[in-house]
Amino acid sequence: MKKAVKITLAIAIPLIVTSSVVGILVNQYYINNNTRRLDQAILSIMDEYMVPGLAVSAITDSEIVWMNSYGYSNIEENIVVTENTLFMLGSISKSVISTAFMQLVEEELVELDSNINAYLPFNICHPLYTNSSITPRMLLTHTSGITDNGYVIYPKLTIGTDSPICLAEFIFNYLNENGSYFYYSNFNSEQPGTYYDYSNVGSTLVAYLIEVISNSTFEQYCQENIFLPLGMENTSWFLSNLDVNDIAVPYEESYGYLYPITHYSSPVYPCGFLRTSVLQFSYFLMAIINDGQYGEIELLHNSSVNLLTTIQLPAIAPNTGLFWQSDGEYWGHGGSAPGVSTLMLFHPIRNEGVIVFTNGENTEVTSIILNEIFSMVW
Repeated sequence: MKKAVKITLAIAIPLIVTSSVVGILVNQYYINNNTRRLDQAILSIMDEYMVPGLAVSAITDSEIVWMNSYGYSNIEENIVVTENTLFMLGSISKSVISTAFMQLVEEELVELDSNINAYLPFNICHPLYTNSSITPRMLLTHTSGITDNGYVIYPKLTIGTDSPICLAEFIFNYLNENGSYFYYSNFNSEQPGTYYDYSNVGSTLVAYLIEVISNSTFEQYCQENIFLPLGMENTSWFLSNLDVNDIAVPYEESYGYLYPITHYSSPVYPCGFLRTSVLQFSYFLMAIINDGQYGEIELLHNSSVNLLTTIQLPAIAPNTGLFWQSDGEYWGHGGSAPGVSTLMLFHPIRNEGVIVFTNGENTEVTSIILNEIFSMVW
């Protein structure tokens, strides 16, 4: 039986303060009064919302200006969070999917407005609109008509291991009319391209398209074309490729207690199951902030980054680029799942970005902390 951990006000600050685990200090920002006050503010927020562990990064242009970590990646084992602690990202993972897909667009191997059936080994169409094409742009803007059927998806979660169901098997069975998971309720009632419906399965279909078009697994493609070039050597979509002791244990809070959750996965793993550290993911965000360039590495052309962060269908999806989302000023994405809450945003004019990873599931916390960082670091 899992042992619950209760953190009360009297002991929370001593538990969370990890001053010996100092963030990467790139310049003078850390030693000024603002960042000292920021530490105090973050610790207070973590105490109030019972956040077990947290890692944060602040970026300007191609430089990490401030980074720090707090609390525990594993309370039971007394393991503190560091800049190298791996976190499950939740839906921030989709920003990596769209980046990988745009690399294939740049190579002219796929077009955003083509019918996906031009690339797939089996047919996918909306059962109510069989003459309407589903395009990559629709998938990347959540307007494809594909919806998430929890009765199909949730029973296929795997505990403590990766899903044995590969992308091809899941996508065929869920979206092809001859598939064993196929239901009309796997689609909404709207014509493709006319209605916004946030879809994890649609995101997973983009990852499967990457597999088919690149003739490699999605994991292999991302390793060779994103992670390894950026120096993200300890990043993966699969638990089996990582040391689970490096991954922050996810925690659920209930009635003042924190309950550890066993690591888990799903056949729709591309939609939210990427695991990486705040330090490594900072390299990825720096590339996006710098128009696709990270040092000598060109992750994407400038035009592709602009497309990722441009509203595609203002009348239908007014806050959505290609998986990247905007509040009108900032671009980025959030992530949430059992025991997971994350947030990544950057300002495209000021070239300032912030990443917040936690192994708790209160999404309000990540927004509050991100706002504190934007207000105090710069």
